[in-house]
Amino acid sequence: MMPMHQDGLHALCQALVQLLAPFCEVIVHDIETETVVDVYGNHSTREIGEPSFLEDLKIEDWSGDVQGPYRKTEPDGRAIKSTSILIRDENGNRTQVICINVDVSKFEAARVLLSGLVAVPDNEPNLLANDWLEKLHLFVANWTIDRGIHLKDLQSKDRKKLVQELERNGVFKQRNAAQAIAKALGVSRATIYQDLRE
Repeated sequence: MMPMHQDGLHALCQALVQLLAPFCEVIVHDIETETVVDVYGNHSTREIGEPSFLEDLKIEDWSGDVQGPYRKTEPDGRAIKSTSILIRDENGNRTQVICINVDVSKFEAARVLLSGLVAVPDNEPNLLANDWLEKLHLFVANWTIDRGIHLKDLQSKDRKKLVQELERNGVFKQRNAAQAIAKALGVSRATIYQDLRE
């Protein structure tokens, strides 16, 4: 991929979000610091400066600079269709990863008519086979659905049960797990640690 000036990347990200609004967001990750450095059209509540969890994308195994589309799941159960792009500097060094995320949950009811938009090709690699963050989101979504609870209506007693169940399943052994769980549940890391203690 030819290097692109940062101003050009900024304009491209804005254009994508405007073209596909309100369903699209673009997240820019810095490879060196492994943090989020820019967010456009945010619908996943990602924030600048938070961990990127780039290890889950296994960039070193990519066969090219563009990967996807592949499916992800938000903690509230929304289906997301994503593509990731590797950005290089003028010397060919990997500097950033741009993730384009499209919320396709609104189209699920029209799956037959919109199958070309929603479907993920069978021959694409499963980038998230070992993605613990994806598994966390699926676990949270299924846990709340099984109990008839909407994530935004989760009470403290239910949250404690969920956090403790995540701990029993070994999720807290992952790097930055507390921050990821807090983000998924919409609370602070301190609250997550308190839930573990009780």
